[in-house]
Amino acid sequence: MVELGLYRTMLVIRRTEAQLVKSHARGLIHGACHTHVGQEAIAAGVCAHLSKDDVVFSTHRGHGHALANGVTPEQLMAELYG
Repeated sequence: MVELGLYRTMLVIRRTEAQLVKSHARGLIHGACHTHVGQEAIAAGVCAHLSKDDVVFSTHRGHGHALANGVTPEQLMAELYG
């Protein structure tokens, strides 16, 4: 079921971003905090149609695309925590 997979991707993005907001508010993550909340469907839909050779990059609000393209929440948070 394609729809269920897209929903799961959106849920992973939302939950990871919620944790990011909490960590940023506590001062654990420094710098600006541009979340992907409310834009989960964009990342899930776009990345579901990418091939292995396609590349995605963003200037900001890129967490959702990274997660939708296979980066785990643990890897993303490790990067943000430095």
